[in-house]
Amino acid sequence: TVTIAIDISWSPDSKTMTIEPRSNLTHLTEYTWKITTAATDTVGNELYPEVQYTFTTEKGDDGGNGGDGNGDEGGISGLVIALVIIVVVLVVVVAIFMMREQNVE
Repeated sequence: TVTIAIDISWSPDSKTMTIEPRSNLTHLTEYTWKITTAATDTVGNELYPEVQYTFTTEKGDDGGNGGDGNGDEGGISGLVIALVIIVVVLVVVVAIFMMREQNVE
C-alpha cells in the first residue's frame, strides 16, 4: 500500500469535491481510491456506504513505466483520466450525502 498526498477542494455550492494528487501517478500502475464511512461533507454528514474504486494509469509515450508525467512522456493523460473518474465518483458520493440529509429532515 502506498499513500498518495492529495489536495481536496469543494465547489462553491459544497456539492462537488475535487481531489488532486500532489505528484504524478506512476504509469501502468493500479490504484485503489477508498473513501471510508469516516468521511464527512462540509456540514458534517457521514458517508454511508463506503465507496471504493480501482483504476489503472496508462502507459506513457516513452513506452515504459518511467517518466515524470511532464513533457512528452504522456503520463498526464493517465492522471487526467484518473482524476475525471475520481471526480465522477465523488459527485455520486456527495449526491448520497445530500439525499441522506434530505431524508433526515
